[in-house]
Amino acid sequence: SFGSQVLEIQRRIGSDAAFLFVDPTGWKGAAMQFIAPLARARHRDVLVNVMFNDVNRFRYAPQEFIRTQMREFFGLVDSDIPLGLNENGLMAFYRQQLKQTCDIEFAADLAVSHPYQERTKFRLVVGGHHKEVLRLFRDVEKRVIGQEASSVRVEAKERKRIEQTGQPQLPFQMLAPQDDRPYAAAHAEGLEEVEVFLPELLREVGSLPYGRLWPHVLEACHIAESDLKKLLWRMIQEGRIVLPNLTAHDRTVKDHHKIELPAALAGRC
Repeated sequence: SFGSQVLEIQRRIGSDAAFLFVDPTGWKGAAMQFIAPLARARHRDVLVNVMFNDVNRFRYAPQEFIRTQMREFFGLVDSDIPLGLNENGLMAFYRQQLKQTCDIEFAADLAVSHPYQERTKFRLVVGGHHKEVLRLFRDVEKRVIGQEASSVRVEAKERKRIEQTGQPQLPFQMLAPQDDRPYAAAHAEGLEEVEVFLPELLREVGSLPYGRLWPHVLEACHIAESDLKKLLWRMIQEGRIVLPNLTAHDRTVKDHHKIELPAALAGRC
């Protein structure tokens, strides 16, 4: 089992940098306590395949042995998974537990849809000690989930249909949607959230460096950093935010730029 091999894995890795991929078939054996000693080291990133379909089905199961396995999977000691969490809430809770248990500063997740049905099959959760892990993760999500997944799912559904009916489709019927609908919805929602919460945040803090903003946005929202920069640039042009240390040579937002509200908006409630 994975747990029985943690010491041997750690011995082989030693003090080296490592990218850890934890890929259980369900949830049993992938306890947070086994991931933590491998992921705590400074130059370690971890990617966990959370089989959401299975976890969601059994997370509130009354059997004590399943409840124990769920506690271990989520890194809980004296409590169970909080009640009433939807899919995003449950994954936010898992990310929080991963960061806390493994002493990881940054964590994000993406959803992979079921190949034949309109629901989530699993969620990939990444954790790391450097914010660059978020930039790369969201870039991959945008390309794979946002651009490539729809055609892959269409082909999978077609293969399934042919297996069941024995009747192939005509070529002109094999048109794939331009994007993955769940990702497109989550992407749009993330951009809307930034437009709403950023002015509220700036009214509270006054000024915020972009280098501190983008990691927290990418953790919570399914958008790439390039999308965030485009949104902020549009908000600058529309006069909704200002960058006082922006120079005439700057064509995009950079980590050292300070973000503030225009004086006319700073005092509004």
